Order: sequence, then C-alpha cells, then structure tokens
Amino acid sequence: MARIPFPEDVAPDLVESQRPDSLPEKYSHINQEDARNVYRSIAHDPEVVETLRAHIGATWEHCGLSDRDRELVLLSVAREIDSAYEWHQHVRIAILEGISPGEIRKLSAGDHGDFDDTETLLMEFAAAAASNGVTDDDVESLRAEFADDDVAGIVALVGVYVDLNVILSAFDVETEEPFVGWDLENLERD
Repeated sequence: MARIPFPEDVAPDLVESQRPDSLPEKYSHINQEDARNVYRSIAHDPEVVETLRAHIGATWEHCGLSDRDRELVLLSVAREIDSAYEWHQHVRIAILEGISPGEIRKLSAGDHGDFDDTETLLMEFAAAAASNGVTDDDVESLRAEFADDDVAGIVALVGVYVDLNVILSAFDVETEEPFVGWDLENLERD
C-alpha cells in the first residue's frame, strides 16, 4: 500500500493511464482508462500531476529515438534502479514495439549479446546515466551515433524516468496488477 493515501475525489482524466486522444492507436488496449497509481499518488496536487504528465509525455514522444530504442532505454533505466513499477509498465509497451520476451529477459540479466551495437550502446548509456556513472567517453560514444539534439533527448528521457522513480519509491507505489516480474514470470500472454 502506498505511504500516502490516494485522494478519492479526483477527476478520472487526471489519473488515467493516458488520455485516449493522445495515446497512439497501437497502445489503445493497454489499460488506458485505468487509474495509474503513480499519478494517483500525487493527485493531492492536480497542477503537479498535469505538469508531470505533460513533461513525461513530451520527453517520451520527442526524445529522438525509435519506439523500440526508447523502450530499451526505459527498461534499462528501470532495471538499473530496480523500479518494479516502471519495469512493469514498460514491458507491455516494449513487446508491442517488437522487443521479444526473450530479449527483455536478457536485458534484465544484463546480457546484451543478442542486441545490435547501437542498442547495446543505448542500454549501457541509460544504465550508466541512471546510476550517475556517465563518463566523457560514454557521451562521446553516444555522440558518435546520434546527433546532439538526440543525445539531449536521450539524457532527458533517462532523467525523467529516474525522477519518476523518486515519487514511486518515496510513496512506495505498487503496480496496479501483479508485478510482471524481472524474468517475466508473471507475464500474461494475450
């Protein structure tokens, strides 16, 4: 149970997963109208929820990565910082983006052998950034593959999800359904 009670008089569109008109069609079946506990945990201050959602959404959409690469980055961040909530939410999206359950399990175990060089670079950079371990060489390696505006977007994406984990951790926010598991042991097959 979260460390702060969720307010009961919250407008549903403030805390739903995504507003239906802003969610890409391919994600339309993923609990889009269910209240997300991450938003419910801070719904005592609706203005904060609105600005947080806008910031996360803009960074997610404009980070400069393909959908697949974005999800590899987000899963790497979640795994590096042990954010079960973020991992749980993004496993389903990652699968929709063509990342297989086997690839996700390997990412979880730190095995990047089946990923291409660019994907490996992104996953390693994301993990380093999430743990404050980025070096000059890490940034130069990323800049060798991506334009500077994309590098800025990648770093911002990692930062947004690390920041989001502060809320999740401080309030001990649980997933809305049973945790999918680091090895996907609870992954429901559609």
